[in-house]
Amino acid sequence: MQRFVDWFLGVSPKLIPSLVHVFVILAVGLFVLRLIDSALRRFARIAPSDDAHRDRIKHRTETLRHFVRSAGRAVLGITAFATVAIDLGVAGYLSPFLGTAAIAGLAIGFGAQTLVKDVIAGFFVLFEDQYGVGETERLPPQAYAAEATRKVYATLAAKAQRTIAAGHSAIVDAVFAAPEERAAIAEIGGPRFHGLFLVADLETRLARAGARSDDASDAGAEVARRQESYDLGAVDWSKVDASGTPDDTLKNARAALAR
Repeated sequence: MQRFVDWFLGVSPKLIPSLVHVFVILAVGLFVLRLIDSALRRFARIAPSDDAHRDRIKHRTETLRHFVRSAGRAVLGITAFATVAIDLGVAGYLSPFLGTAAIAGLAIGFGAQTLVKDVIAGFFVLFEDQYGVGETERLPPQAYAAEATRKVYATLAAKAQRTIAAGHSAIVDAVFAAPEERAAIAEIGGPRFHGLFLVADLETRLARAGARSDDASDAGAEVARRQESYDLGAVDWSKVDASGTPDDTLKNARAALAR
């Protein structure tokens, strides 16, 4: 008992400042978590969506709220624990704890990538789900306005840039009818960029558009005819004949990439 009293009297001058540090950390952290939680709840209320899709947005928001709350509290707890240990001079005894944390980090890195990816993707899905429709549902006309198209290409470019920065290859699939759209994505790709411009005659494209079903694209025969009047400008990408079968198009694309 005396040893404990002596130890307590020895650390008490350090304990009070340490507790103040912990209190400040917890107060600020909980305040930030509350702000984030409030922002997510507010977004769920003001997000433009009809009744058919409101439940989906609400469900996604609740999932993100629970994740942020749990992860935030865990980080705050570990931070508070480490702060006390450092202030009391017993950080060296944290080796087992740090070892466990390292193992957990490896588990996340090798065995839980899907979970982390899904959580991160959830944020993008929540805030990018502008129209609240499924992949094969037809979008409203305003989704194809000039400003909406500009935002789509900007989003594609940003995601490609993140993918390349992470050391991976990026494949961006879009019409790229405008010269400025092609130039923008080529600049992000850098010296190793290779643009493939698929071409087919109008008759082939009309036949494919008429036979299409359960497809993500809304382009029909009217769009195919309208494309004939597009001013493509100078196309310096490799033109690939896509009028044959998918296997033929793949063969032509590979040949273009090999050149």
